[in-house]
Amino acid sequence: MNKLAKFVVNHKKFILILYAVLILLSLFSMNFTSINYDLSSYLPSDMNSIKGRNILENEFKIKGTASVLLEDKPYFEVQNIKDKISKVKGVKSAVWLDDAEDIKKAESFMDESIKKEFVSGKYSLIQVQFDDDNDSLNTKKALSEIEEIIGDSGLIGGPAAVSKDVRETTDREMTYYSIAAFIIILIILFMAMSSFIEPILFFIAIGTAILLNAGTNFIFKSISSTTYSAASILQLAVSMDYSIFLLHRFIEEKNNCKNKDEAMIEAIKKTFDSISASALTTICGFLALIVMKYGIGRDIGLVLSKGVLFSLITVITLLPCLILLFDDKIEKHQHKI
Repeated sequence: MNKLAKFVVNHKKFILILYAVLILLSLFSMNFTSINYDLSSYLPSDMNSIKGRNILENEFKIKGTASVLLEDKPYFEVQNIKDKISKVKGVKSAVWLDDAEDIKKAESFMDESIKKEFVSGKYSLIQVQFDDDNDSLNTKKALSEIEEIIGDSGLIGGPAAVSKDVRETTDREMTYYSIAAFIIILIILFMAMSSFIEPILFFIAIGTAILLNAGTNFIFKSISSTTYSAASILQLAVSMDYSIFLLHRFIEEKNNCKNKDEAMIEAIKKTFDSISASALTTICGFLALIVMKYGIGRDIGLVLSKGVLFSLITVITLLPCLILLFDDKIEKHQHKI
């Protein structure tokens, strides 16, 4: 650890350039990470629900499905909408009453048992099957086209529609709560630390670790939408204290050493002993999720364990460079709260 600490302190520019390159690579590689929005795919294969789904897909070729509900539409208009839906790319079939009955004849002559499957009061129900699974991008695009076709006069439900809403909600809300978490933690750190600069450096270091973690998730076949949406916040929460430990140790060592470089070398060595034990405990805790029968535990465990490891590495290598680079400004911008 002594050699590593000296290398970090003596090669600050090299390390900063290296991390800048790694950040760019991570931003690029994030595009190759597949997000799985089908949480049922993580269920054990021996469950009856999964067995049934596999039979439907393999034997009956039933994959993505959705239900289109139209209100106060005459039969001929419902038929026109159904025909438009059936022509949408990605739609395998669209089934309605006209596929089993002649809608031109009087309703009293229709088979009531068939009619009630597609018409109830003022509502008409169109059953849609897709070429791909509920969670595929092709199905999502097809649903968007169907929404344009029916406009405000109808609603879409079913597994495919739910999957689309989950995807869009996750992507949208992830930005909101990430910003909220950033602001809350920043306020707390500003109040707890002695300088306005210190929290910013912490976020740069841990933020880099978060980007590196997200940028290396492509090594997995896919990660769940739950992991995708929660990993960055959890990684930030469990590893921010590593940065605080390093800074406090550096401040203490400055009083005992000849210069800042020597103080940082000592701070890195002494901090590593404590935070490495903490990080190892956290990593083992996350890795324990792998034994869950529900496969999402393995997904979350591996991604977060990797994230904590990246946080440990950045705190030991990147943060010391940032602290030494901005130490004069840290001392200059002290505050009392």
